[in-house]
Amino acid sequence: MISSGLQEKSIINNIKKKVHQTLLKKYQNMPSKYNSNIIDNIIYNERAHIVAAFKDRLIIDDNGEFLKRYYNLDESFVRLPKFFEYYELYSKIFPNYTAIGESKYLYQNIQKKQKMID
Repeated sequence: MISSGLQEKSIINNIKKKVHQTLLKKYQNMPSKYNSNIIDNIIYNERAHIVAAFKDRLIIDDNGEFLKRYYNLDESFVRLPKFFEYYELYSKIFPNYTAIGESKYLYQNIQKKQKMID
């Protein structure tokens, strides 16, 4: 009786090992495929949450164009006219809204603004 119980455990352990080896072999390369899929989505600018999150991080981490800190109301009245003047003089490129449904109306508005600038 004891030996048959040991044989059953041995058989079950062998089955577990084979299942583990099979699953390990099947899914071992999964992280690299997942990562290459993410990279492809970013490179080809696919419509995916990970791409939007990546672009958000690019904007958040960019210190070149954005304000360095929050300004109180008095400081804002002094600084905002300078920012407005800078963007009015040097900003000729407008955002691309082609991915959203209202892009037709936004594009017409941009064209009107560009005519006013020129």
